[in-house]
Amino acid sequence: MGRADRQLRLIAEAMEIAGALGVAVWLRGGWAMDFFLGKITRDHEDIDWFAWADDAGALAEGLLLHGYQPVPGPPPELQLDFAKDSLDNSFTLLDRDTAGRVVVAGGPWAGAPWPEKPYLNRT
Repeated sequence: MGRADRQLRLIAEAMEIAGALGVAVWLRGGWAMDFFLGKITRDHEDIDWFAWADDAGALAEGLLLHGYQPVPGPPPELQLDFAKDSLDNSFTLLDRDTAGRVVVAGGPWAGAPWPEKPYLNRT
């Protein structure tokens, strides 16, 4: 099984884990573009995700219970990094400011607004 097939299997698994927890996650980056286009356009180094910061603890616990291992990286209030079967998954954490705008959840850019795009207006 090639890397893309293994990554697709992990994407489905992560969606199942998040769904069972009631946690919203969605793809970003290259895999998001490939799903939008309906075809695999290139080899992907990793799987990039968005998740809400309020759900980070539950998401991390769920991933750990399914064999994902934490990977050191950016500040955990900014991004959660996990690996399974030698494949990396990065969950960038989002928050909302008092006006309801989507912002960076933590780290040095905490509170900085994300660009207004349709894929960020999910609940």
